[in-house]
Amino acid sequence: MIDHYNEFPHSVNVIDKMNIELSEVQEELERLKEKCKMMNPYIPDFNIILICKGQLNDYLELFDKIRENIRDYLHLYKKEGVIADEEYDLKDLCYNSNELIDILYNRLNENGSNLNISQEWCEYRIDNALDKFKPIVELQKYWWENMIKDDISDDIIEMIINYVIEGNDYEVKLCDCVKIKCDKCNHIHSIDEGVIVKNYSEWNCWDCYSDSDGDSDED
Repeated sequence: MIDHYNEFPHSVNVIDKMNIELSEVQEELERLKEKCKMMNPYIPDFNIILICKGQLNDYLELFDKIRENIRDYLHLYKKEGVIADEEYDLKDLCYNSNELIDILYNRLNENGSNLNISQEWCEYRIDNALDKFKPIVELQKYWWENMIKDDISDDIIEMIINYVIEGNDYEVKLCDCVKIKCDKCNHIHSIDEGVIVKNYSEWNCWDCYSDSDGDSDED
């Protein structure tokens, strides 16, 4: 009876209202997509290789060397302080970031590594790590003394190293470019996600290792 007095049937009005609500939801979804794009910037392609157990130590040593090379370079920017014993020249480090990019790129692609990690990816990784500290560099312009001094210098160095090696929540770890198959479950894992067992005859992921009888020899 209600439709008799209306220009359009009630069902048409309901559909129109649903279409309006759907349009609003779609607009909100687009806004969320744009926000996600801002939170997750473009990350260059990352080459991945699969290795056997006999190659494992070589790659673990390679990543340890990369960590130490980066640490040695970052320590070059620790300088004698005016007021404190030591100060850290973060501004100069950011200005010379290309040298840090070269260290990462050259180490990852040294003879025999077969990693083929691009220069573009290394640039992204270093720039993204240093960007976390750009606000400090900007704030330093309005501060009469260096804000990064003494023990804080070492903390900053370790934080930069971890950003480069481990990445952020939405990034890959450096060692994720090298994968190995678990001899127990046959699943593929990054080389830091397991351990050599049974006198170096097998590699087990952590899940399989924890389920074992404990007759393993860690590397």
